[in-house]
Amino acid sequence: MSSILKEHVRTWISCNIVSQTIATAFGFPAFVSFDSSVVGSCRPGSEDGIPIELKHMVEISHFEDQVAKILNSNTVDVMGLADAAERLPLLKVLTQQLNELEVKLSMEGFDDIRKFQILASKVHLLTYYFLDNSKIANFELRRGLVLVYNAALSLLSHVQTVYNKDPKFIKYLPGVFVLMIWQASCIVAKLIHSSLSDVIDVGAGRQLYTVAIQLAMRASILKHDMAYRSSGIMRNMW
Repeated sequence: MSSILKEHVRTWISCNIVSQTIATAFGFPAFVSFDSSVVGSCRPGSEDGIPIELKHMVEISHFEDQVAKILNSNTVDVMGLADAAERLPLLKVLTQQLNELEVKLSMEGFDDIRKFQILASKVHLLTYYFLDNSKIANFELRRGLVLVYNAALSLLSHVQTVYNKDPKFIKYLPGVFVLMIWQASCIVAKLIHSSLSDVIDVGAGRQLYTVAIQLAMRASILKHDMAYRSSGIMRNMW
């Protein structure tokens, strides 16, 4: 494969990753339909000149694309949301699939950014328990909300751990990732101030919520940028 062709492939792969990452974070359809062929072109161990980090990001983005297509493909529903009776087993299958992907990437040696993306994907997937949940049995709903709470804590805890190792990590974190930290903190605040407060780790939630406020502020580059404003909103929202 020529160097120019390799660069074209890497660029197209990156475009798919960026499109899906932005779409997932903001909750709207991707700018382009995810090209699943890029997953096949990123086989581990192949001499294709594609960095392992990019290969991992492709697999995570492909999973996010699958989540959107599987759980938001109901033509009858105004929002395209899968019926509650179908959504619950689908969530369990997708959660298992994501856990398997996490183990696979971990064995291949993923770095802190890719682990951040895996943990963020878990939060994104489990937030479906918040949507149109009136038809879900109370036990299953509470179980799902506990899962999303713990997933949000894991994401915030990971960011804190990486920041403690390298304070520059948060300063160079992409803005869309800072948004994901904000989203995780919103989940923590919502569930701590809910009827689930008697079954979740409220102490850890309070601590990591405070950490999220501080990290968002440290991610700020200019006064009144998104990170700066999100930190202030989180502080006031509690």
